[in-house]
Amino acid sequence: MDEEAVEPQAEPIEQIVEEAQAESAAQEDIDHEQKAYEKTMVPLSALQKVREKKKELELELQWERQRNAQFMQAQQSPPEEDNSRYESATKEEVMNSQEETLRLVEERLWIRNNPEKYERVNELLKLGKLSLLTPILPVYKLSRIIKLDWFLKSAVLPSEYKAQIKDLDVVPA
Repeated sequence: MDEEAVEPQAEPIEQIVEEAQAESAAQEDIDHEQKAYEKTMVPLSALQKVREKKKELELELQWERQRNAQFMQAQQSPPEEDNSRYESATKEEVMNSQEETLRLVEERLWIRNNPEKYERVNELLKLGKLSLLTPILPVYKLSRIIKLDWFLKSAVLPSEYKAQIKDLDVVPA
């Protein structure tokens, strides 16, 4: 009989031990949840400061990314030359300019090589040392560019030579 009485008591002891262990585990879980909750409790002002700091950092990051993108783009493509201050010239205008420069150089060389003839031409044309054509010449060059040179020629040159002057005009090819 003693043996039978001992056996039924062994089962309730195991149950009591298991229940105690389950209770202690449940209590530990509750304690752990409370500690976690206590750890997450933060004052509102601190959260607001963190949020503001995060926004500032995000804006700074965005600005840096834009700056880096612009820098990378500038490195990849060479800078385009600013041609807005220059007028484009046609081949005809370039050729005319080169011809005009060549004519002026040849004229100065001729004057240097033939000073007597130069003086004689000035006497016949009554130009003297300072010419009145000097201020008119840039205006004439401009009128040639805008195709109004015929107007200046007719205003400045004698009318009896108009036909001869017209024959001398060379139309660029």
